[in-house]
Amino acid sequence: MKIQDYRREFAAYNSAIEQARYLDHAGLQPSLYLDPVWDRYDDLFTRDALEQLQQAWAEAPEHFETERAGRRALVCAARLGYLEKSSRNVSAELAHCEATARVSWMGETLPAREIPDLIAGEPVVSRRRELAARMLDALDSCDDLRTALFAALSDAARRLGFDSLRALYVDLTGGVEDLVAAARNLLERAEAVYRAALARATTRYLPGVAFEDLTRADYFALQRLPEFDRFFPAQRAASVYRTVMEDLGIQITRQANIGIDDEDRPRKKKRPAVFAINPPYEVRFVLNQLNGTRSYVELIQAAARAQVFGWTSQSMAARYPEFVYGPDEATTAGYMALFGRLFQEPGWLGEHLGMEAGNVRRLTQTLALLATYDLRRCCAILSSSAGSYNAAGARSESTRLSRAASLTEATFTRWSPAECLLEPDEEFRAATHLRAHLFAAGLEEHLRMRHGRRWWAKRAARDELIDLWNTCSRYKVEELARLIGFGPLSIDLLIETMNEAMSGGEKD
Repeated sequence: MKIQDYRREFAAYNSAIEQARYLDHAGLQPSLYLDPVWDRYDDLFTRDALEQLQQAWAEAPEHFETERAGRRALVCAARLGYLEKSSRNVSAELAHCEATARVSWMGETLPAREIPDLIAGEPVVSRRRELAARMLDALDSCDDLRTALFAALSDAARRLGFDSLRALYVDLTGGVEDLVAAARNLLERAEAVYRAALARATTRYLPGVAFEDLTRADYFALQRLPEFDRFFPAQRAASVYRTVMEDLGIQITRQANIGIDDEDRPRKKKRPAVFAINPPYEVRFVLNQLNGTRSYVELIQAAARAQVFGWTSQSMAARYPEFVYGPDEATTAGYMALFGRLFQEPGWLGEHLGMEAGNVRRLTQTLALLATYDLRRCCAILSSSAGSYNAAGARSESTRLSRAASLTEATFTRWSPAECLLEPDEEFRAATHLRAHLFAAGLEEHLRMRHGRRWWAKRAARDELIDLWNTCSRYKVEELARLIGFGPLSIDLLIETMNEAMSGGEKD
């Protein structure tokens, strides 16, 4: 195998996948159609290709650090590709099952995947809980397929020489022991402030709900935050994106390589999304009619992702596409988390949205609470036992009861066992999320120390970020932290900034 030939095909494959996903998300084709891409590049993820890649990695000279890192990334990406290829049929059946699941409500038959948004906007407690129950009932018909997917992925991992699917994911991230300890630390030390913040938010935003009786359906409603809608109108979203980038000295109108798709189409997906079709030359940023606080947070996070791909080094992307389409997404997610943290910064909100101090304080506290909820959910997944991390254990009643108890204890919202069928990669995704936020907390502190609290409006901060974005995912977040100079990722810093943002220094 010529490694550069493999890299060229690997880049073309990912570009084709991104193009297909863009057309689907933007509503430019009826559905996501990947079969031609899979057929064209089927040889990339065979056992033979993997063995040759592993041999090439082993043969790379020790002193060629970048080449060795690239070959390892290729091996890891190919392993994930092999898993996906091995489970493609059952994965397609599961996707079809979930897409066609329906919920009967108020004389209508609605797609189950649309129910969370309906729950979020439902003010009547009993109605939103009934909606949540019906959604779970509708999706329950897909549970056998989820278990089959787990089994197919686990079998594929064992064929690659791993004891379990979990072992493969752990190898990819480089170990999780320290991360599990950090997760348990966060759950313990952020509990009191989180509990108090959630209790205040329940009183303010969820009338008729007792704190001790919070459910997942109530959490969907809490995320909606209609009180702040007037500050986040749909027609203002694109201008906020432009202003955020202009503050840093980035003129998005001059970024021809980042195409903004803001046309209104019937089939267009609601959430903002970024597609790295051929970074840095062609990146697509898809916007829709955003409305509400959370959609704005998602917009600015997606904007950060677009900038990472838009500023990726041309020479690196050409020579090492595995650093663009890498298997470890924590680095890109870390930049997204950094920009998401702007919504917990009172000064930034006051400048960009013209909000008075009282609204700023309530909003920053609540958004910090929601971010902490997501982190505590991930920490509960990481810190719970992995002993049943297999297809049979994923489906067992004891596993689901145990997982529901762990999530309920961590989030103070009641999870039912029906919500807790173990997903094959959920520990991997939880680890990625926590690592990204650890990196974001450290990078934010670094930028503040070097450029002041208003780092988001400093050209020097822009230049430093661009230097980092040039490397895309060449470095893991742990490596970047050391290279930048703020040392090991610190759970202490993350907990401190979370608690400070949730408390806001005072109570309502």
